[in-house]
Amino acid sequence: MSLKEIPDRIFVSLGRRGFDPVNPKQCSKCGNPTHLKLLEKIEHADVTHEEGRKQTIDYKIQCLHCGHIFFVRLQHVFQKQEDSEKRVTTVVNILDENKNDLGWLGNF
Repeated sequence: MSLKEIPDRIFVSLGRRGFDPVNPKQCSKCGNPTHLKLLEKIEHADVTHEEGRKQTIDYKIQCLHCGHIFFVRLQHVFQKQEDSEKRVTTVVNILDENKNDLGWLGNF
């Protein structure tokens, strides 16, 4: 269990202008990208649907600079392909300390 499980870059859509890379490993309050501590990794039960499945993992993180606690949620979407499955995308959201969804950060 480490912060290395969270991607270093995700991509945010800029509408018709393409995508912009963003670092999801930074404090949602002060923006500090270096002094972070992973407190807990929470794996939720997979959700199966007709085209595949969705795997959700929450990472509880504390900023050692300002003390703020927040969550980074990764939702891996897998699609069935004949005899196997393939990861199609991963949606990254940011949550506050009470697990209220503060919004979509991007995909990778």
